[in-house]
Amino acid sequence: MKNICLLSVLLLFVGCNEFLDERPSKGSNVEISTVDHLDALLGNTNIFTKEDNGSAVFSTDDWGMTCELYDATTPKFNLTSCQYFCWDIDNLSMEEYFWGEEYTKIFYANLVLSNLNKVSGDEGLKEELRSEAHLIRAYSNFQLVNTFALPYTEKNKEEPGITLKLSNSFDESVERKSIAEVYVQIEKDLTEALKASNSVNKEGIFRPWRGSSSAAKAFAARYWLFRGDYETSLYYAEEALKEYGELLDYNTEMDYYDQTYEVGPEGENEVILPETWSPSGNAIYWKEFYFVRYAYQAFGWFVPSDNLLSLYDQTYDLRYKYHIVEHFSQYWNDNYPSSPGYVFFGQYNVPSGPTVAEMILTKAECQARQGNYTEAINTVNLLRVKRMDVNAPSERINLFASSKEEAIRKILEERRREMPFSMRWYDLRRLNNNEDPSDDKALERFFYPMTATSVLTGEEPIVYSLPIDSRRWASPLPFTEIETSHGVIEQNKY
Repeated sequence: MKNICLLSVLLLFVGCNEFLDERPSKGSNVEISTVDHLDALLGNTNIFTKEDNGSAVFSTDDWGMTCELYDATTPKFNLTSCQYFCWDIDNLSMEEYFWGEEYTKIFYANLVLSNLNKVSGDEGLKEELRSEAHLIRAYSNFQLVNTFALPYTEKNKEEPGITLKLSNSFDESVERKSIAEVYVQIEKDLTEALKASNSVNKEGIFRPWRGSSSAAKAFAARYWLFRGDYETSLYYAEEALKEYGELLDYNTEMDYYDQTYEVGPEGENEVILPETWSPSGNAIYWKEFYFVRYAYQAFGWFVPSDNLLSLYDQTYDLRYKYHIVEHFSQYWNDNYPSSPGYVFFGQYNVPSGPTVAEMILTKAECQARQGNYTEAINTVNLLRVKRMDVNAPSERINLFASSKEEAIRKILEERRREMPFSMRWYDLRRLNNNEDPSDDKALERFFYPMTATSVLTGEEPIVYSLPIDSRRWASPLPFTEIETSHGVIEQNKY
């Protein structure tokens, strides 16, 4: 992980060495003297919005790589994506970026918290930044512990979690705290974040890339859903929606980008992209965001699985119309076989931060799990009416359920349709460990054998399995962190 050094009053940071171990150069530091300096620091969207989590993107049943597609598109996808795809244990630690990126965000948050009482400036803005910094730290720790540690259960809670950095002292221990300790700290930070008084619309300006009471409530709803406290999660989802609840109507507010691409060996196919494709800078203004975060992958092609595609009503679901792009493989190479792609904000990013749609789905799931399945279906249909073609028959727009179990299943399917490649990994972890065995889901792949350096395409494919109780639901920690900590940080045991 990279160490962060202050370079100027613009408060930009550069990597110097491993973040959790190396000390910054004193000569590069400059004095932070005003609250505006700290405000500018937290406004750096290039640092805070990206989530390069290979487990979230590649390791679920949303990702649709097959042997045939890999044969035809090599070397479009590298070995690392295949290792994530097949839940590698031994080699992924050499290629892990998400750990470092999230601890960089925590470093920024700690820098703000340690300087708020030392700088001059507006006291109201200081309190906003205090809440925002706590939200950033809570959010990043939540993402980290739900990637690199086992799911929170009574059985697992004393297992190793992650390193907790509560200051920017390089003398602070980097030893992994227990999962339970990490969650206690997340709740402490969340409590402080919820003290925010500014909504996502600050003085009439929509600012979802910054912390706010709206963002804190939305994250609280997500957090308590994952903890299985449906009453508390429902409360915060409803509070977030009361504060801000604007949904995008795909019937009237979505369109196609103004350029069509002729693709294929003879230019026989067309690739038509949604208007969210460009300009990419507008993505931070996506009207459904409470807190801007993107799931990112560097290959420029989210490959949807047949299982994911089968969940969409391909005639009337406008998410299929605008986000599933036919022949997308040939956008990259005319000679690739035709294969679709999932696109949202350009080819590299899909929304992963809390949104209005997520709050509606969270509210619906909580209602269903509490037994109010009729209300739950009415809630989820508030989302569907904005996503389905207005000309569709009503029975194709609205979901129906005759039991709690049926309602939960349909809401979870809607959740996948709405948030592929961003929430599925986290959802599978919680669903496999909640009180309801009916939503458990083990995963299997049929793919080529691999070594540390290559995919063995000349050999017969094998079955890769991820059982619901596998310890591989915790991703391997970066090798560099273990090495530079001189063994203080221990790798997961599998």
